[in-house]
Amino acid sequence: MNLNLGLGLSGNKGAGGGAFSPLDLFAASEDGGLWDFTDTSLLYTDTGQTTNVTSDGDSVRSAQDLTTNNNDASQVLSAGQSPTWRPAETAIEWDGGDSLDVGAIPRDAGQTLAVRFKHSGTTPGNLIGAGDGTGNSYIDFDDGVPQLVVDNIVNPAILRTDDDAWHTFVATWVDTDLEIYLDGEKVFDGTKQADHSNEPYNIGSRGQFGAFVGAYTGEISHALIRDQDVTLTGDQARGIHNAWMGESVAAPDQGAHRYWRLVMHQGASAFIHFSEIELRASASGADETSPSTTIVANSTFGGLPATNLVDNSNGTEWATNSPPGANPITLEVDFGVGVTKEIVEVSLRNTANASREPESFLVQYSDDNSNWTTSWVDSDPTWAGTETIYVSTRP
Repeated sequence: MNLNLGLGLSGNKGAGGGAFSPLDLFAASEDGGLWDFTDTSLLYTDTGQTTNVTSDGDSVRSAQDLTTNNNDASQVLSAGQSPTWRPAETAIEWDGGDSLDVGAIPRDAGQTLAVRFKHSGTTPGNLIGAGDGTGNSYIDFDDGVPQLVVDNIVNPAILRTDDDAWHTFVATWVDTDLEIYLDGEKVFDGTKQADHSNEPYNIGSRGQFGAFVGAYTGEISHALIRDQDVTLTGDQARGIHNAWMGESVAAPDQGAHRYWRLVMHQGASAFIHFSEIELRASASGADETSPSTTIVANSTFGGLPATNLVDNSNGTEWATNSPPGANPITLEVDFGVGVTKEIVEVSLRNTANASREPESFLVQYSDDNSNWTTSWVDSDPTWAGTETIYVSTRP
């Protein structure tokens, strides 16, 4: 079956209303599907004919409602039935017992999965997924952090989204090259495992050919599943976010700023341990920090403060609590009033204790210590051994 891109669906009537056509970003001949839960019908296109999803005779499409609360994904599949919208948000609420099977999507060299969602608390669940064992790909949560899991390998978005606000998640890959965007900003750029070949996708859960596991609790307003031969560009990924959120997130402003920070992912149970950090304005350049530089961490083990990272001594250390008690971990540097610097490289020295380095991290900047923008992402930092230095350079 060939699912062509659906265009001309109505815009979200909650945040960022108005009409939109995010898939204008793609060629009309490319395969994919757009599901817009702000409408009372679930639309797709098949050989140019727009129909209700229940009339598709080429693949199995069904919805399951295990809690039978009449406020779930299954309602969008019934012709003439009006979903029970949450007030002013016009999205459908998944209650932990619902699943929408959207059928098998053609597999080219890669795919894009995108979803607009609102999630509160740390309850896990799958926003979009296929498979329940090996050979799977799905978007779920780890302690409030959304992530793409492929063949049981976790690719985290690093930042939390359990704040009961609307967010967008876009994962785009070809072969093993993967990029993830959260709210229009790149948060992962690395290597993924091989993808499964032919299992159908579910929205609100994952499963194998009709079964589903890991049902989602929260709201979803839009979802996109698209096969492709090339990954989305940054402008295309931001375009999906901007269209669905009514915003105008742009590419990072790579300039000088007062505040810089590392945002690190290490899972909920592990902790992080370093002896020195350097922030550099040029590749292999001088360290812009000094013992007088203000540096603050959101998790600190007693007696090992973050100030040890800028004291120019490899004999002193900083460590998070164990477990950290915060996810993600942040290290914030303030260069001071009237001082701005453009950081292009970060150097980190680990300690004699192995496996206490972050799995991935973001380098971000701010002008007010409140609104942060990602300058670059390092999704696969590797150390040569203990008490060694790892250098991350802006692409």
